[in-house]
Amino acid sequence: GRLPRFALHLPRKERSGRRRGGAGVRFVSTVQEGVAELFGELRIATDELRESIAALRQEIEEMQRTQRELVRERPSAVAPPVEEAVTVQPIYHPRQAEFDAISEDVIRWAEKMLSESEEDGWRPVQCMKALRKKYNRAGSIECWLKWMPDSRSAAAAEADGGRLHPCIRVVATIDAPFDAVCAYLSRADNLGDYNDLVVDHRDLELISPHSKITWGAIPQILFVKARDFVTFCHFRWVGEGGQTQLVINQAVEHDDKPGNNEEGDGRTCRAHAIRGANYIKQDPHDPTKTNFSLLAHGNVGGNIPTWASKTAVNTVAPIEPFKLMHNIETGALACAQALQEEEQQEPVSHRPHKKRPSGLSQLGYACFWPDGEGGWNGGTPPSEANTVKQPLPSEATGTADHVDLPPVVLPPVPPAPPPVALPVPPPVALPVPPPVPPPVPPLPEARTEPGVPLPSREPHVPGTDTVHPERPHGGYGGAPPPFDHVESVDAPA
Repeated sequence: GRLPRFALHLPRKERSGRRRGGAGVRFVSTVQEGVAELFGELRIATDELRESIAALRQEIEEMQRTQRELVRERPSAVAPPVEEAVTVQPIYHPRQAEFDAISEDVIRWAEKMLSESEEDGWRPVQCMKALRKKYNRAGSIECWLKWMPDSRSAAAAEADGGRLHPCIRVVATIDAPFDAVCAYLSRADNLGDYNDLVVDHRDLELISPHSKITWGAIPQILFVKARDFVTFCHFRWVGEGGQTQLVINQAVEHDDKPGNNEEGDGRTCRAHAIRGANYIKQDPHDPTKTNFSLLAHGNVGGNIPTWASKTAVNTVAPIEPFKLMHNIETGALACAQALQEEEQQEPVSHRPHKKRPSGLSQLGYACFWPDGEGGWNGGTPPSEANTVKQPLPSEATGTADHVDLPPVVLPPVPPAPPPVALPVPPPVALPVPPPVPPPVPPLPEARTEPGVPLPSREPHVPGTDTVHPERPHGGYGGAPPPFDHVESVDAPA
């Protein structure tokens, strides 16, 4: 029955009402109205903030679209400046063994990352609800996010101060044929259609027919200013029968593009595509589809605090991975239609040998091998049959700690010219001379018995026959004797 302490300061009338319960009800309703008004104002502020973010994103997209148009309008016939030209290196680089070791290490890291689960720290990322019907209607794209230190080595993580950086893992099924996906991604002119986060790129150095060092640039994203990357890229064919395309990358440094790790001096700050891997293969259950697995571990660089980096990543992660896969699917379907039309128009006998193009563009880098295996810009590299390894003297003597020199590449043997079919003249009918009777050789001089004249070929005249002494009756009945009864002798010499 006692009044609350604060009620003692109320007037007596208020006390009596309080005692009856009316003033207490009014007090509670006043508090509720104040809280409701406060939440209303907070909701209004939240809506205004959301509209501001949407307007900012629209402005960023317009800036990116303008930059892409400027890049496309740049005349391709103009040669790049001398300082930006690609340094053409021999097919076998002196540091190839070093980069081969990097490739193997990245592959082991990628296999481990793809085998991990949510228990290892991977957090699922859902596509933004407003864009889900556009980018992931079938639910065939899955994405995860994990924050981890520099994955290149323990020394690199220690030099970075142990800071955590985002790693994106995407597993998707693209509704387009495998050959069309590879052909579409290997063309540099398709980059702007599926990856608008890379606005400029070029090759810095060729390491091998399958490896190169590249430079790339990205525009400003929210409050993260423009960045550039220097990345080592490598591709190979793996899996059963070599039917899976693997493109890997790791952040490196290059003398042609020294990095700037600080912001505020007017220069572009260096970011790092720390490590990444892309596995592309045909869907084993449906040959008209392609399986795509992506890993991208990156460091935005600069002096951005961790909370700001996480805010930017959490804003982009529900959009960009799903948008990337959707754009690849759209472009690959168009590419498949174009390839089918080319095959229908070109006779089978005139089709060249089937190529296996490789390459793509991802976080901060772009690497392309449109000529297929070999990946050498400007032509096909010599085959392994033309490569001869020269042993070092240290190898011949069996000493240790020797260094392998790059193999010597023999020039390719030009193909033999095709056989030339000479025209065959039509047969010519030669005139046939008339038959000439063979000459009759003269008869040898014959001798008969004494007193018997030689037989004559003159017509026979009766009564002129010479009677043979041994044939008193005319011998041959009045006819000249035949030649075969003439006794002949050899003609005198």
